[in-house]
Amino acid sequence: MHLMLQTKISEIKADFEKSLTQTKHRYQIKHLTKLRNYVSHLALDRLVDELDRIGKEGMTKADCRCVVRSTHGLPCACELVRFQAEGISIPLTSIEPHWKQLSSVPYADEVVAFDFLPELKHMRQR
Repeated sequence: MHLMLQTKISEIKADFEKSLTQTKHRYQIKHLTKLRNYVSHLALDRLVDELDRIGKEGMTKADCRCVVRSTHGLPCACELVRFQAEGISIPLTSIEPHWKQLSSVPYADEVVAFDFLPELKHMRQR
């Protein structure tokens, strides 16, 4: 079991490294310019699939049910149609943060300085 987990972790790290350094031919489209090497290959694959679906089905904004946005945190068909109409690349800000984390080391959260002692004293006085 331990060996299996180590193998899986190694595979994930290798995938992160590939996402940082390699660009597949299928990602060489103008709509993905701002995303290449900044989001995982899995996210790019899902976006390319969604772009293909728009092209094949002649998807319009009215046809979108925003499934990709709600389930994966990626731009759905109606957003992609809008980006295409405006002639812009998909902005990095439209991607949920977990697709941008290309490391197995968690990001350090900001330390929020909160002094709870005054509240605690107030509660004790009640």
